[in-house]
Amino acid sequence: AASSMGEHDRRMDAQTRREMNLHWLAGFFEGEGSTYASHRHGLSMMIGNTNVAVLRRIQKIYPPFKLHGPYHNGFYKNGDKKWISSIAVHGENAGFLACLLGPLLSSQKNIQLNRAWNAWRPYVRFGRAICHPTRPSYARGLCGSCYQRAWQLRHRVS
Repeated sequence: AASSMGEHDRRMDAQTRREMNLHWLAGFFEGEGSTYASHRHGLSMMIGNTNVAVLRRIQKIYPPFKLHGPYHNGFYKNGDKKWISSIAVHGENAGFLACLLGPLLSSQKNIQLNRAWNAWRPYVRFGRAICHPTRPSYARGLCGSCYQRAWQLRHRVS
C-alpha cells in the first residue's frame, strides 16, 4: 500500500505542476500575448518578448509553439538595439490552447480571443471540429478526443 501511495503522490505532483504551468502560461499570455485570425494560418496566438529563456519555457509547457526571431525592434533609451523574439501557434493547436486558456483569462483578453475565434470559424466547414476539420464536432467546436483532452487538463484527470 505504501508503494501505491508514493506513486499516487508523484502523479498528483505532475498534475499539480501541469496545472500550475497552465496558469503561469495564462498569466503571461494575459500580459504579453495576442490572438488574431488570418486566411493563411487560421486562428493564431502569439507572444513576443525580449527574454528568449521565457519563450523557451513556454515552448516546454506547450510544444506546438514555434520560436521566431530575434528581430530588431527599435532602440533602448541608452541607444542599444532592442531585439525581440516571439513564439506563435496556429490553427488547430491555437484552437486547443484557446480552449485551455480561455477560462483562465480576463474578460478583456477573452473578448480579443473570441473576436479572433469568430473570425476564424467561418473558414471551418459547418458541423466539423475546429481543432481537426476532417472530424465531426463533439462539443465546444472540438472533436471528441481534443474535447476529452481539454476536459482532463482542466479537471486534473490523467
